[in-house]
Amino acid sequence: MAKLDPMSLAASMERTKRRAGDYDQRIAAVVREARVRAHLTQSDLGRLLGVTFQQVQKYETGTNRLPASAYPILFRELGLTPELLFGQAEPSDRPVPLRSRASVELTTIFDRLDGDRQSLLMRIARELDGSR
Repeated sequence: MAKLDPMSLAASMERTKRRAGDYDQRIAAVVREARVRAHLTQSDLGRLLGVTFQQVQKYETGTNRLPASAYPILFRELGLTPELLFGQAEPSDRPVPLRSRASVELTTIFDRLDGDRQSLLMRIARELDGSR
């Protein structure tokens, strides 16, 4: 029976270590969007997860994978579900992507307006955009 050399085994594992791929990056984008919607900074989320904001940046760019221990916290604190996080929700169940804090704020304000004011705001937005 051949002996396993711990040093060569470690080197082999390092060479074959999987890097974050497209799927990981899609999960990362969902987490970032959910964090922004929850009005949390990367530092806020880092404190909840017990990591630095730099580590949260790596999670959100897909550079590093999220550990399984983070999922319950993400579900609880960001209102995510496994279906949303892993991309199995129906398109109608998925929130519209929000890319900035301003879009989150605008959406929040819009939701508090009554129907007439929402219609007015939509007409103004379409006029500013040049679309009808």
